[in-house]
Amino acid sequence: MADLINLNYAKALLRITDTNSDALLTTLVSAASAAVEKYCRQPFAVGRYVELYDASTQPWLMLRHAPVVQLNSVTVYPEQPNVLLYTPDNFDVRPQLGRVAFKPAVPGAFFTEYAAAMTFPGWGVDVTQVDYYAGYGFLTTSVGAIAAGPATVTPALTTGYANGQPWQIGVGSVLIIDSATAAEEVVTVTVVAPGTFTATFANNHAAGCALCGMAVPNDVQLATGLLTANIYNQPDLTKLRESMGKTIGYEYAVRPGTLFFTPEILALLNPYRDVVV
Repeated sequence: MADLINLNYAKALLRITDTNSDALLTTLVSAASAAVEKYCRQPFAVGRYVELYDASTQPWLMLRHAPVVQLNSVTVYPEQPNVLLYTPDNFDVRPQLGRVAFKPAVPGAFFTEYAAAMTFPGWGVDVTQVDYYAGYGFLTTSVGAIAAGPATVTPALTTGYANGQPWQIGVGSVLIIDSATAAEEVVTVTVVAPGTFTATFANNHAAGCALCGMAVPNDVQLATGLLTANIYNQPDLTKLRESMGKTIGYEYAVRPGTLFFTPEILALLNPYRDVVV
């Protein structure tokens, strides 16, 4: 997984100007990022998902991941001889909701009743396959092929908007290449020039490969930074909590939560927490 904040963000929040704690903070940023995603029950990085859904009487589906960045295809009865393949232009996509619906002019549905002679299940399990990208970030592609090793890449886009906030590929940007494929890898941009960027790649990638970047919401970044700071300052926080608990019971009675996930952090993250039903 990609970290939700970078080292400089954590150091600025902690007001650290030297490099003595860089190695420790880098580890803590990764730990805090993982803890935030575990609490929210969802990944924030953009990734590709190919999922199966049961038959439905409704002309719409609620996808398992949101916000939707790009819908690639919808296939009804993907394992049967007579596959029904729908392209993205057949659908109305509500990115933030993760809702995909057939457009009114499209004669389709997420279930199909076939004649008995065709031996297709009119209703069943895993009869609709949806291929899409989702997450808090952006998706672009490489204009040309990428060779393993240090390589300069020309992306289709270097800047834009995602989830209501601007994004730009710059030095230090973390990109996920060829998500959900055997060649998937995470790289960090080291050099940028007009229309290009340079990074070191472990794998070869074909022209048109997906380049996914992070555009984490500001409140999630702040929560991750505060959590990193709480872990870094654990000894001081423990002493403070014990002192307050012995005197007025403040931490125990008034401020529900854990030593690390304080009420402020929970308030920032709760809008992003996936509901388990």
